[in-house]
Amino acid sequence: MPPRTKRRRKPRPRRTALPESLLLLRKAIAQVIKAQELERRMAPANMPDLTEREGEVLKAVLDDGEETLEVVAEDLHIHPRTLRNHIHTLCTKMRVRTLRGLIKAAVKAGWG
Repeated sequence: MPPRTKRRRKPRPRRTALPESLLLLRKAIAQVIKAQELERRMAPANMPDLTEREGEVLKAVLDDGEETLEVVAEDLHIHPRTLRNHIHTLCTKMRVRTLRGLIKAAVKAGWG
């Protein structure tokens, strides 16, 4: 039996230095990704995407905290029952049961 010869590996290609512009681009992309991850971690888990009208209703409820819902509805130029429907939808989206819970969650999320 003939003696075994060692297989020679192909030489690895040498890494060449990236141009400075690519290094800067890579660094900028890394910073953007890091900022997005941080923003995602800081965002409250129970703050869903709200429609424009839901945002208006939530802001009005928070701003007129001492007023009755009828007064808030009048300020928004909608019927009080429509306001209650909007509040119900907001509570469902934010997974809370009461108006008080909605206000607490909104303040915690930075709305108030």
